[in-house]
Amino acid sequence: NFTFTYIGRTKRKLSKIIKPLYGKELADELGKYDIYVSGSKNDPGPNHVLQSLACKLPTYVAHDSGGAREFAGDDHIFSSFKELEYILLSKHFKQNNAIKLQSWEECITKYIEIMESLIENN
Repeated sequence: NFTFTYIGRTKRKLSKIIKPLYGKELADELGKYDIYVSGSKNDPGPNHVLQSLACKLPTYVAHDSGGAREFAGDDHIFSSFKELEYILLSKHFKQNNAIKLQSWEECITKYIEIMESLIENN
């Protein structure tokens, strides 16, 4: 039994539509689901995929999804609706391991290290 939920703005008639959410509200809503599937194509920087990965949802993307492929990893790409259907029906969702999302503290520490090395080398 599947429920398709769309979070954001759309004119399409879909199973369940939720108004755009941000921050903790979005994380809380995403946390209610077992899997995230992106239908975006040719998107160079899909924030929605990063958001699903940050919520530790197994995230699957289309083969022509642009930058999402790098975020999701080669083992989380589907080439056709039939392949996506197989993934969904198998219910063997794997965690993504293509990228490691860092905490704000890790990002800030790394940024400071880079800036200090640039200052030292000038």
